[in-house]
Amino acid sequence: MTEGNDASRFQQAPAGPPAPAPPVPERVIYVQSPPVPRRGILRSILVYVGSAMMVFSILLNFVLLNWIAALSGAGDEFQEKYISGSPASARSAGKVVIISISGLIMDAPEGLFGAGGDFRNVVAQLKKAREDKEVVSVLLEVNSPGGSVTASDLLLHDVERVKQAKKKVVVWMGSLAASGGYYISCKADAIFASPTTITGSIGVVMSLYNLEGLSEKVGFKPVLIKRGEFKDMGSPFREMTEAERTRFEALADSAYERFKQVIVEGRGRKLKAEDVDRLADGAVITSQEALLRGLIDDIGYLEDALKEAKGKSAAAAVVRYHRPAGLLSALLSESNAPSREVHVHLDAPLPMLTPGLYYVWMPGATVRP
Repeated sequence: MTEGNDASRFQQAPAGPPAPAPPVPERVIYVQSPPVPRRGILRSILVYVGSAMMVFSILLNFVLLNWIAALSGAGDEFQEKYISGSPASARSAGKVVIISISGLIMDAPEGLFGAGGDFRNVVAQLKKAREDKEVVSVLLEVNSPGGSVTASDLLLHDVERVKQAKKKVVVWMGSLAASGGYYISCKADAIFASPTTITGSIGVVMSLYNLEGLSEKVGFKPVLIKRGEFKDMGSPFREMTEAERTRFEALADSAYERFKQVIVEGRGRKLKAEDVDRLADGAVITSQEALLRGLIDDIGYLEDALKEAKGKSAAAAVVRYHRPAGLLSALLSESNAPSREVHVHLDAPLPMLTPGLYYVWMPGATVRP
């Protein structure tokens, strides 16, 4: 009995939930930010000066790059290169300006590679000669198969303006002065041709292409949405209709008639309208035949045309226009630096690939209708 009571006395009481821990008092820690160091006056000045110098350096480099780019190219103003005579003789007896026109006559837009800029150079030279009071005559050195109808007409218009300024215009034809090359020449006061010149080709051409068969072979089928019956007139992806051909022929006829009229106006002293009709068959002819038919005035060389241009002013100076060389060209050796003399080339590759009307003789670029 006693032992049982002792055992029950040592038995553990049943487990219950633990007693909650006593609360921990809240502790607040105050952190004080370090004091801001005071910037010295000298340090502030250096920061401001450094920032200003950086901005100034950027601006200065920008200005220098533009300046170098400007000096690297040609100048904007033409200068005179005296072939004979001097400024003194030009003041006393006047001067003759020689302007060279060679290559295709195309008023193409001047893009990144300057494709059409040379046309504007010729126009600018004619303007300079027209406005120069010392210039007594202009000698055009023509070596061109022609070009677009509009570009040829614009150039002829500027030649006429030179004549309106009471300055004589003489043309000397080089190896080729056909179609548009003759068009821009026919209103000159005198036309000379080399003994071996090819000229004539009085006519107009419009070259279009039919790629319908090719597009079918390669599986190319254009989709066109149009308003207007003739809006896609001249499309290379289908056959031309008779109505479209009639309209194209009307355009060519208009340009053709203008060509003949311009020749009558310029060569009326030697040619009548019926004479021009017989000549306007599109054929190229020699300088000897051109002389017999009244298309030119004489056969000779550049010095013969120059003598005619001087006229009674035998002591007149002879000049060509050129643009001053840029900085980079001046630094290059003479053998590597391009010539800055303005023998202007009105070049544009394969003009017949562009639809349009042309006063041009380029048999290799046209196709049989």
